[in-house]
Amino acid sequence: MDANISTLNMNANELIETATHDDFFVLRGLLAPADVFAARAELLALLDEDLAERAKRNITAADWTNDGGFSTSLTLLMHTRLFPSWQSARLASLIVQIIEEPSIAEFVRRVIGEHYRLRVDLVRRASGINDAASDGGPPHTWHRDTPGEFTFGIFLDHMTPPLSGGTCAMRGTHMLPLHPLWDLVLAEDTLTAEELYLLGGPTRIPRAVQALMPFNRVLRRAMVPRAEEIRGMIGDIYFFFNDVWHGRAPNAQGKAFMTVRFGGFPTDFAFKNDLQLPPGIERLPPALRRSYAPSQPVNERGRALIHRNRTKSPSRLMNLAHIEKRLAVAGLQCADWRHGFGIGRMFGPKRAA
Repeated sequence: MDANISTLNMNANELIETATHDDFFVLRGLLAPADVFAARAELLALLDEDLAERAKRNITAADWTNDGGFSTSLTLLMHTRLFPSWQSARLASLIVQIIEEPSIAEFVRRVIGEHYRLRVDLVRRASGINDAASDGGPPHTWHRDTPGEFTFGIFLDHMTPPLSGGTCAMRGTHMLPLHPLWDLVLAEDTLTAEELYLLGGPTRIPRAVQALMPFNRVLRRAMVPRAEEIRGMIGDIYFFFNDVWHGRAPNAQGKAFMTVRFGGFPTDFAFKNDLQLPPGIERLPPALRRSYAPSQPVNERGRALIHRNRTKSPSRLMNLAHIEKRLAVAGLQCADWRHGFGIGRMFGPKRAA
């Protein structure tokens, strides 16, 4: 992990160089631990409040929106609350401190763009359950998110030991055009293709079929060791492009670690407008309120470095693995009577993930 941990005096040029090559960085000691602890206490109270309200109302669904318009998710592994900065003034202050720090502001301007719109901030508390996948891969399998998306994170606990449940990312993959989930086989429990998944099947490639896919086996052995868990201490923050192939490391520490994440899109990318802002945005600090504003100037297209993502040609091995998976999926599709006439779709123009 030490190779990607920056120091507080790192300037914007160094941040840009690190993110360009590695997709992510950790910035040591940007926030005062006392301020982080104070925000953590407010966020812990919000999560506990949600648990109490769920118990009072006998809410058993994982996803729930309370009367105030705040959405939460509760599973065996994770408790998540969206837009906690609306209710935690200390968290809102930390986010403003990050986005207004001069080196970070210059980094964002040159890498993301002059103008951007935040999509969400959230707090997560792990349950402490060890959720290691049976095949040794991440419990939240390798994937990438919507083009143009970026994320900052705040460690609310010391998450320095390996397997602390942090985001893990494969260095350099933000430049590749292929999707690790839909185009390749990087885990034993792998999906077929996005189109088939949305149609209801066949959704998974059987292990017996994977055994006949040598290029993907070789690629998996080459790529997975490149993954690195993003770890840090209270006071550290991190950044990553959501274009990077990433998952989540298992939590083998048995601890209920807490983290905050916030991010969005440059205004010259399509905005993933899937989350409704809760009421009360006028109570946010001005800088944060502006970052969430729906109406913002549009950046001059293609000026920021984020436009270089997904533009690098894949290696020969990666292309062969891609073709191999498409052939395997087409074979499964042909064998499944529900989709027997859709083989041509697998070889038509591909839609961006």
